[in-house]
Amino acid sequence: MQAENESLGRASLSSAIIGVALPATLAIVATIALPHDERLKERSYALCLLMLLALEIIAVACGFQARHTLTGRAGLIVSASFVTLALIWSAISIAPEAQTTAVIHVDKDRIPVGPVNRK
Repeated sequence: MQAENESLGRASLSSAIIGVALPATLAIVATIALPHDERLKERSYALCLLMLLALEIIAVACGFQARHTLTGRAGLIVSASFVTLALIWSAISIAPEAQTTAVIHVDKDRIPVGPVNRK
C-alpha cells in the first residue's frame, strides 16, 4: 500500500509540473506560429487552459489519494494552487471589460454660438 501511495505521489507531482509546462509551451508556440490569426490564437489558448485544468485536476486527485507521502502532499499543494490560479485567470479574462473611454458625437449645426452660462 505504501509503494502504491508513493507512486501516486510521484504521479501527482509530475502531473502538476507537466500540467503547467506543456500548456505554457504550446501557448508560446501558438503565439509565435499564429501572429495574425487572432481567432485561432484564442482557440489555442482556450485549449491550453483546458489541458492545464485537466492535468491539474488529475494531479489533485492523485495527490489527495497519496496525501500521506511527501510527494503526494507536494503534488496536491502545487496542483491545487495552479487550479485556483487558472480559475481566477479564466474568470478575469471572461468577465466583460469596463468601457474606459467615452465617445462624444457633436453635431456641428447645434454648437452654441456666444457666451455659455455656467454655474
